[in-house]
Amino acid sequence: MASKEIATSNRRSKATLGKRVLCALDNSDASALALQFVLDALVKPEDGDKLILFQAARVIDMYDDVEFMFVPDNQIAAAQERLVELCLSNLKKIKEQFKVDAELVVLPGDPRQLIPDYVTKHPVDMVVVGTRGRGKFKSLFLGSVSSYLVSHCPVPVLVVPNPRFAASLLKKESDATAS
Repeated sequence: MASKEIATSNRRSKATLGKRVLCALDNSDASALALQFVLDALVKPEDGDKLILFQAARVIDMYDDVEFMFVPDNQIAAAQERLVELCLSNLKKIKEQFKVDAELVVLPGDPRQLIPDYVTKHPVDMVVVGTRGRGKFKSLFLGSVSSYLVSHCPVPVLVVPNPRFAASLLKKESDATAS
């Protein structure tokens, strides 16, 4: 019975509330473009829309981060907490800069796992992310958060392209057709 109550409480009436848009930020120009698109085209407070600013904080790992290899666990935990607080502080500055009412969410971990998990547990209608435009080869090795989310997120994902990357692709296509 408890699980049914939780599932019911996560649902909401579309007639009473607007859409809830999660914008994933990572301090890159690409995520700033995604946020600007959300503010310009998607979230309208007068319609009851709600913006969720989401950031995944890097996890400090004593095995991967050499500087933490000989640091006691309690200091690693404190450093992780400071990193999350720093990310939250940055999101607060963004919220104030754009003068937007937004829910702020910072969680430590990989955004590819955190965002679908968050969306599953909270009412979110759409996820918006930027793309860095690394290309297929680099994304193969480095991974693409946006590609992963498009395939694994339970709600629609809007990927806002980087205009510089899109312009270079268009130039390459026009050069190829001219030849």
